[in-house]
Amino acid sequence: MRPTRSQCERWWPAVISVGESRATQLAREVLDESSAMARRMTDDGIAWTGIARRAAEDRVEREHAQNKRVAYALEDLADEYRAAMRGLQPLRDSVHNLLLPRSFSGVT
Repeated sequence: MRPTRSQCERWWPAVISVGESRATQLAREVLDESSAMARRMTDDGIAWTGIARRAAEDRVEREHAQNKRVAYALEDLADEYRAAMRGLQPLRDSVHNLLLPRSFSGVT
């Protein structure tokens, strides 16, 4: 089914940038929070040692590594949003350029 002229006029790929911005923001927040958690573990000012401390440090390291993978996946998603916008915007512009002259001749 072909889109109508009014559907084409409403087509605005730039809204994809909202998803890109949000994915970028979330990636930054995940990394910041994860880094803060790791710092709290090492800069806590408490002189504790032994198996419990090592177990806690191991857990923090694992969670920090997992959070970094999540942040990198969000950054990859943001990259995909940017690529989609770069690919769709010229198509949208071409469609609009084709439609614009017809709007003056009464074609709908």
